[in-house]
Amino acid sequence: MADPARAALTILLSTFDGERHLDELLRSVRAQSFGDWILVCRDDGSSDGTRAVLERHAADDERIRIVDDGRGRLGPAGSFFALLADVDTEMFAFCDQDDVWERHKLAWSIDELRRATAPIAAVYTDAWIADETATVVRASALADRGVRHPPGFGELLLVNAAIGATMVGTGDLARAVTAMDRPATMHDWWTALVAAYAGDLRLLPVPTLRWRRHGDTATGGAGGSGSIGRARRNDYLAWSIAAAQRLADGPLTPGDRNTSRAVAAMGAMGERGINLRDSLRADRAGARAWPLRRRLAVHAGSLLAR
Repeated sequence: MADPARAALTILLSTFDGERHLDELLRSVRAQSFGDWILVCRDDGSSDGTRAVLERHAADDERIRIVDDGRGRLGPAGSFFALLADVDTEMFAFCDQDDVWERHKLAWSIDELRRATAPIAAVYTDAWIADETATVVRASALADRGVRHPPGFGELLLVNAAIGATMVGTGDLARAVTAMDRPATMHDWWTALVAAYAGDLRLLPVPTLRWRRHGDTATGGAGGSGSIGRARRNDYLAWSIAAAQRLADGPLTPGDRNTSRAVAAMGAMGERGINLRDSLRADRAGARAWPLRRRLAVHAGSLLAR
């Protein structure tokens, strides 16, 4: 077992009433072929036996640590951002409380991350979609989100392709994410956007975990390819505009001219108010949703917002 004091990677786990599946998740993490990690867990106010499960595993494995920061309930995004702010290792990985990790999940992603071309970098992968019993029901979560190829930055502005539970990133990315004023959304989307904007976001198209989808799941729907209501779609558009504005105003340098153009075009929609003309300009600049029906829905929403 690796020395926890000099671990290469921090696994970030936020829990809330996760007793039912947490033991299975932690056993799969502890069985990883890459063992040079520490797992830092922040419980977000559970009222069930979550804490007892965590304490049992922490007593058995010195790499597992429980954080008591006294900040109370922050919600999933706030809790993960709080954990991300304390990363001081070379790498980090997000972890959901009810998934089951493939034995080589970390090893495969780290191998890909070490091929990255910039210090600010992240890797995300595919996942099997599983039911309550962790039985695989669909072979590809990326296909479920409509991801047919590695999306460019402009596409990521409008659709969340990255599955947060699969993501492994560099310590430099953790510091960049937490140093910036962020829009109010899930941690995985914003982290993926920062990596794609200023560094290297890489897709490893192999499943690395069983991604359990059930009624208690806190994440997983935002930006997917399924049907969503008009109000929710408008919320996503407003968030995308806010994300572009914060990236433009932040300290990071865009990776290329196309990224800069997409940010400027989306940001203009916030300055002038959402309208069809600016929506079409953003599309031409590369800030476009997929599949086609969602792309058209964005423009329709911009027209109706006038």
